[in-house]
Amino acid sequence: MMESLTLVNKWGRRISLEHNSHPCPKCKHHASVRLTRYERKWTVLNKCISYMIRVSYECGKCKWKNEELPDFPTNNYGIEVPF
Repeated sequence: MMESLTLVNKWGRRISLEHNSHPCPKCKHHASVRLTRYERKWTVLNKCISYMIRVSYECGKCKWKNEELPDFPTNNYGIEVPF
């Protein structure tokens, strides 16, 4: 049985890690930022040469990304006030 030879292959996927949404500091949308995990794999000549996993917050509207969610001030009731 012959295996197919893959010269170069780039594979990736994005997985949302939380159901809660947060306000975006860039575009000011009230609920567009979510914690997301990225997986990327590079294969050359059927050998995996790189497999990266990155976790960051990303806005679904303006594509803003950051490893940490910015701190928002809270009001007297302990509720976040984004802007």
